[in-house]
Amino acid sequence: MTAQVADVQDLPYPDRYFDAVACNWVLYHVPDRRKAIAEFARVLTPSGRFVGCYNAPDHLGELWSALALGDDPDDFNSANGGGELAESFATVEVREVWGQVLWEERDDLQTYLDAYSELYGPLSAPDVSYPFRAARHNVVFVADRPRTKGTEP
Repeated sequence: MTAQVADVQDLPYPDRYFDAVACNWVLYHVPDRRKAIAEFARVLTPSGRFVGCYNAPDHLGELWSALALGDDPDDFNSANGGGELAESFATVEVREVWGQVLWEERDDLQTYLDAYSELYGPLSAPDVSYPFRAARHNVVFVADRPRTKGTEP
């Protein structure tokens, strides 16, 4: 097996090459999401399937509120992702998943927030009592039957 680095907006694979594409927590980083999604559909077989895990806008809402950021700042999420995928796929299913995350100590939460620095700038863990809990709300998108060029949505 080999690995290859590629731009999701211009995949170096022929049409109908894969049976499945998995893309998790990536599309909100892509400058032209619609082009990337169209590329996923292009490289999938007619019975191919896209699967991707993403957040709901209220994901970790307690954390974002404590940081005065509002909802989860990701701009590809459960609210708009299904519609964007539907432009390139005949069917899109949104499967919701809930849970909870707990940071025992302020330093633990700071380590988590440091991973966001390139996206949102420096963030500081709130000065509150710990452990700190936040509700997780994620989605799994399952999109089937890639549309071909000229196929009406």
